[in-house]
Amino acid sequence: MYRRRTRIKFIAIFFVVVAVTIFVALMIFVFGTKKTFSGDFFLTKGNNFFSKVRFIAYGNNVKGVSLLSDDIHESGKDNYIFNHMLSTFTLANGEILTVSADITKAIGKDKMQCEFTGNVKLSMKSGLAAKTAKMFLDFDKKTAHGDTEIVITGDGAKLSAEKYLCDMSNNILTLNCNAEGIHKTGKINADELIIYFDDANKKNMRRMNATGNAVYSSGVYTVKAKKLRYENDMIEARDDVMLLFSKDGNNYEVQAAFMRAHISQGTIAYVEANGSLRIKTKDATIHAREGTFKGDKIKVMGNVVVSGKPGRLFGNVGTLNIQTGDVSIRQSSGIINDY
Repeated sequence: MYRRRTRIKFIAIFFVVVAVTIFVALMIFVFGTKKTFSGDFFLTKGNNFFSKVRFIAYGNNVKGVSLLSDDIHESGKDNYIFNHMLSTFTLANGEILTVSADITKAIGKDKMQCEFTGNVKLSMKSGLAAKTAKMFLDFDKKTAHGDTEIVITGDGAKLSAEKYLCDMSNNILTLNCNAEGIHKTGKINADELIIYFDDANKKNMRRMNATGNAVYSSGVYTVKAKKLRYENDMIEARDDVMLLFSKDGNNYEVQAAFMRAHISQGTIAYVEANGSLRIKTKDATIHAREGTFKGDKIKVMGNVVVSGKPGRLFGNVGTLNIQTGDVSIRQSSGIINDY
């Protein structure tokens, strides 16, 4: 009787072991060997943000963060290294951020920071995507920055630079060193480019401020200045502004202290300029206080002086016909020939 009970118990234990083994094998087959490091570390401010994190096998997603990695190990006190990590974060504004990298270093002890290195790719639910070699992400400040080349795409636009700082709380991106912004209406290059994204639609660039060697180009038109601002299909340029364009093989150069260019259908349609206005053509140079440019005509006003081979022409209002190259002056005050 005793042997029979022992045999039954042994058989039961055997089947339990077999069942557990099969279950584990199925889990490995279905889910692979990857691990998920998940928890509420950046939601628990003021504490060791890894204190409540559990190292578990798949599932048990915690609201706000999910860290998936091939290999995770501790590197020094409160520092963790993730290899080939894929992370999903929910920011305070509801935006969902996904980051992947070859190597990720999570810094603990009251800090909510991660350093991503190698093939760093970032994407947001709104549609923006970024690629770079290195990124430092601070969850407390909600900022991301790096000093490696970055390329950002979204909504038909492309942004790039050698250094960057992203303020996710205020939807502001700052690009430095060979910064470039390509948009459907043209391209902007500058030493520094600050992009303001729309609060509702975060992939929509509502404003761009360019500083230092700023250049806007669209079709045959190029605007150069120390400072440029693009907003609502309009370019505002300040300090040493120059508009360059060509028409029927002739080159034109317009200089002013300030210039506002209105953009329509992807090209400059109307320009306002004031402050020491100077227009240079093949045959003449025109000086005035201010002017407007629309279609094939540039109208200049205030202390107009036209200089050319025949002499100088003075007036209050003048018009340059770009098609013919002719300059007409109204309210002329005098002509000096053989100048």
